[in-house]
Amino acid sequence: MINVFSPCVTFNKVNTYDWFKENIVDLDEIPDYDSTNRVMAMTKIMETNSMLTGIIYQNTVKKSYEDSIPSFAKEGLSKQNLQLSEADFNKMLTEFK
Repeated sequence: MINVFSPCVTFNKVNTYDWFKENIVDLDEIPDYDSTNRVMAMTKIMETNSMLTGIIYQNTVKKSYEDSIPSFAKEGLSKQNLQLSEADFNKMLTEFK
């Protein structure tokens, strides 16, 4: 779980950039913080009223989302061959009839 803040202060005159700088806690600046400790992550969320940035929690035992989907392609879409053969195109059409 990663938390990123991108404040829009155009119409918010109370929560300005300075307010966010004073209230947001950067997890990289907490020396003993362990992002693999779920209890510590939940405690920090509650202590800071969710005003955290960085990697809050990372489960290193569970498979990643990409690894849990058998058909997930490892290379980027821009590098993949997206052309369909005529047989694949016809097969796809039959699925929508």
